[in-house]
Amino acid sequence: NVSASSPPFMVTAERGLQVSLKYRTTVPGSRSDYGAWLRLEMRDSRGNVIRAVPIICPSAPTWRELIQQIETPPGATQATLQIRLQSSGGTFDIQYLNISE
Repeated sequence: NVSASSPPFMVTAERGLQVSLKYRTTVPGSRSDYGAWLRLEMRDSRGNVIRAVPIICPSAPTWRELIQQIETPPGATQATLQIRLQSSGGTFDIQYLNISE
């Protein structure tokens, strides 16, 4: 298993988030507990997770763009993003990753 996590960043509950990335991966059959995926955790002001959103990256041997709109739940003031290559082996390359409100 390989994972990396961002430091917490501020979010505005009523605005929502857009996650966009360009990636490639040799891992087939990714899901929220296996393969190439991202985990966006939204937290309250005390740092408690109030919503976790998996962003699955389907197999793509060439560069692929993925954009996902995510609703920010009431009470969310911060978020973190984890990049995961879990229980699968293979490669997971990210050319760019952007999170915006």
